[in-house]
Amino acid sequence: MHALQDGREHLARRLISFPSDAATTAITSCWKIHPWNLETLITLQLNTPNGLTSYRRVDTSKFDTIASLTNLLGRVEDIENRDRINDRNILLEMHRIGHRTFQWQRGWRQRQDLYRYMYIYGQGKCAQFFEERYGLSIVDLVSVCFALFGVLSQGCWTSKIHGLHIIGLDDNESGKKPGVTLPGRALLF
Repeated sequence: MHALQDGREHLARRLISFPSDAATTAITSCWKIHPWNLETLITLQLNTPNGLTSYRRVDTSKFDTIASLTNLLGRVEDIENRDRINDRNILLEMHRIGHRTFQWQRGWRQRQDLYRYMYIYGQGKCAQFFEERYGLSIVDLVSVCFALFGVLSQGCWTSKIHGLHIIGLDDNESGKKPGVTLPGRALLF
């Protein structure tokens, strides 16, 4: 969906069926599905424990399905906020709205964020735990993820990545311990 409405509709065409009007980058289009709403839907799916609800299969290969889910999310949020927000406290809600939308509007690639995360997790006990557990340093993980980001920004899929020697890594740097899966399956090559 993000590719569809970010000027990369040729990549989305293989994964989703959609009306031609839905391939738009205009933020004011009635077809626009904002990425922060997609993120909320994905977060809800990932954070709902299995067995808590009965699941029905949802066909997310159709634009109409995702649009319906997004509209339903908006209606639920409106109902939740009806009794909580009024004309005296609306400005107190701006931070909540901002936290969902600002990152998508200004972009995710911020130097200070990467520096902060590397500073916190890339040294000391955090870094030691990660490397002992997964056989890969935080610095190597971030380097490989950066390489994947570069490759995947050109399309949704990739074959095995070669040439990691350019950033000082072995092409087989997907974890040195056999049978270990990295958190979030970050390295799928």
